Amino acid sequence: MSTASIALDANEVRQHFPYFTDISSALSPIYLDNAATSQRVQEAIGAVVSSMTHRNSNVHRGTYDLAVAATEQFEADRQTIASFVGAQANEIVFTKNATEALNLLAHCLREADAPYGLRQDDTIVVTEMEHHSNIVPWRQAARATGCHVRYMRPAADGRVDISTLHDAITTRTKIVALAHVSHLLGTLTDLAPIVERAHQVGAMVVVDAAQSAPHLPIDVTDLAADFLVFTGHKMCGPTGIGVLWGRTELLHALPPFLGGGNTLDDLSLTDMTFAAPPQRFEAGTPPIAEVAGLAAAATFLSSLGMERIRRHDRTLTAHALQRLRADRRVAVLGPYDPEQRGAVISFVMEGHDPMHLAQRLSAAGIAVRAGNMCAQLAHDRLNLRSSIRLSTYLYNTTDDIDALIDALPSPRMVLT
Repeated sequence: MSTASIALDANEVRQHFPYFTDISSALSPIYLDNAATSQRVQEAIGAVVSSMTHRNSNVHRGTYDLAVAATEQFEADRQTIASFVGAQANEIVFTKNATEALNLLAHCLREADAPYGLRQDDTIVVTEMEHHSNIVPWRQAARATGCHVRYMRPAADGRVDISTLHDAITTRTKIVALAHVSHLLGTLTDLAPIVERAHQVGAMVVVDAAQSAPHLPIDVTDLAADFLVFTGHKMCGPTGIGVLWGRTELLHALPPFLGGGNTLDDLSLTDMTFAAPPQRFEAGTPPIAEVAGLAAAATFLSSLGMERIRRHDRTLTAHALQRLRADRRVAVLGPYDPEQRGAVISFVMEGHDPMHLAQRLSAAGIAVRAGNMCAQLAHDRLNLRSSIRLSTYLYNTTDDIDALIDALPSPRMVLT
């Protein structure tokens, strides 16, 4: 039997995470807030420490042995991260997180020459399900260029309504930006028809993979999008490191986001020539140790198998949906089919404020998120002010789900 067909053992996985193995772990809550950030795998922690202690030099600068070794490892790590999503190393731009990657892209498209640059009366299409990080940069770009932001409403089950694509994505559309997996509704979006329609009219597709890259296999060639972003801290890696992937020809067509060291090929009193991507977009000293940590996290996840992680998530999601739907007071946001979801489930409970529910769960030793989840437009569409969200990962078990649901208020209890 191949490893790929063997179910993931969360208890074995936990042995790689200090959160679960440290002597103080008995005091740690049941962690179901993985959509906000995951726990850190020991391999990533070790890689960060090793980078800082054994290869502590700047990269792409010095010619002495230590600097050369640091640079070679840095670029090897870039290749590892590229391979994780089926990309080429020169298509991977390092940022501090997915939010910065989206801001970088929106800013560069504001400044780019035709035919890629945003111009007056162009349209940027986003969905109402998006995280604010995939709305605000485009709104800012629209304000600066005179183009317009258009919103696609989700269908009743929280999925993108494919029947509206031709009306929403037109010959004026320059950018279509959307999440692969919604951080609120959990929706796993079928990108193929959206990409196909966008490319029919000459638009570029930007995919926010912050909630999908940690949980399911991604190959940018298969997705056929034009840009994709994700972040390290949601996939067992360190904070302070994010990724922008872009098609080679598109990255070459964009101007730099920031100016400074490492972004130039040549500078004179009257002219300057920018370096080729990805260095063009990586001004100053990069997050060297953080890149090492992300590469180690990607290697760890790949060793387990992303399809195994996806199946594990799906098992937990199915169990959580079954138990939540058994309570008539609970309304689950998004699709009910676990095949159409990522590892995120948001819900509301009749008669109970989500913030108070989260406090109750915290008192019971369970960590979840409550609030608007940086998704005000989606909550407005659902006539809600807030919700409560549980989000699982490779080290969670059905026992964790049961503990959460068993800690919810009984039908006679009201939290106001």
